[in-house]
Amino acid sequence: MVASPTYKVLKDATLRTLMGMGRELNCIRSFSKTEMLMTLRNGAEVICRSAEDPDMLRGPNLSGCWFDEAGEMKEEAFDITIACLRENGEQGWLASTFTPKGYAHWTYKVFGAGTMPDAALYRCSTKHNPFLPAGFYDRVRHRYGMTRAAQELDGLFVNIDGAEFDQEWFDDSMWFRDWPDESQVKVKTMGWDPSVGKKADRGDYSSVVQLMVGHDDTLWVEAHLKRKNVVWMIDYSLDLCEEWRPDAFGIETNGFQELIAEPMREKIRGRNIATDICTVENTINKEIRIRRLISPHSERRVRYRDTPDTRLLVEQLQQFPNGDHDDGPDGFEMAHRTALERIGTRNVETGDDLVWDYELAGVL
Repeated sequence: MVASPTYKVLKDATLRTLMGMGRELNCIRSFSKTEMLMTLRNGAEVICRSAEDPDMLRGPNLSGCWFDEAGEMKEEAFDITIACLRENGEQGWLASTFTPKGYAHWTYKVFGAGTMPDAALYRCSTKHNPFLPAGFYDRVRHRYGMTRAAQELDGLFVNIDGAEFDQEWFDDSMWFRDWPDESQVKVKTMGWDPSVGKKADRGDYSSVVQLMVGHDDTLWVEAHLKRKNVVWMIDYSLDLCEEWRPDAFGIETNGFQELIAEPMREKIRGRNIATDICTVENTINKEIRIRRLISPHSERRVRYRDTPDTRLLVEQLQQFPNGDHDDGPDGFEMAHRTALERIGTRNVETGDDLVWDYELAGVL
């Protein structure tokens, strides 16, 4: 199979390259535009597909696949296709050609970070392309600038487009498996960004984040990012509270999300859970609030539990403020703010010294 991110890219670029190479090698027997099927002289078949809807890639048994412009494809397309590399009971191959799209993109995780077994990365700079006009590389590089040119021309994974959380802050040392002993912990909190009322076409997550603050101010974090309704998330959150026993649980109640607090109150009474439920009315812009997390990251004080949802939170931070989603960072910030207020350091909304008032804080 040969796949491109859209049918237009397939028709205008990928297929032209494929047909040109086939004619050069004199190996094409026929090509059906209706079925987008190429038959080679040895009887092998090459199906040409768009990866715009990854689910449409399901089904065939493949001996190999070429992803052209993989940087523009969804990770789901890769995950679906590798499960099809099984023709005649043999493990097939997959090759991807792409321009890097930063450390948060799935192509870095698979090929750049070396997390995929048997994967290899081959890099070639535009300046080594012998078929380009003289001076082409220097002219385009001058226009792009150093960082963008490193990505677009030299094929390097870099942070671009205004990402505010430096990739260097996220290395292998930040991951942990088991929570620290509670004797090392100053406070345990949770934060919930329900994502109620947000644009449905974005597919926002409901984000619950667990946070431990150590006596050395290290932050230990686990995220739960779910695309579930409010009723399901209330029960899920209370299950976490019952199991984990945080000191306080901060819930965003902007707008009609305030209605969530009452069902939480009823259910926490019924379960006899000794956790303070704090309703939080956010009055400061979300981006400003999330930027408060830059300081502990730059000081290398953050540790993340190695789970799929927590890795998704990290990806959202790496893409902030230009990513499609920021629900995970928002839940993290709420858990962090709840911890600061619980410790009694200061009111992080106003900057004033904090006097912890359970009634005013909305604590049950």
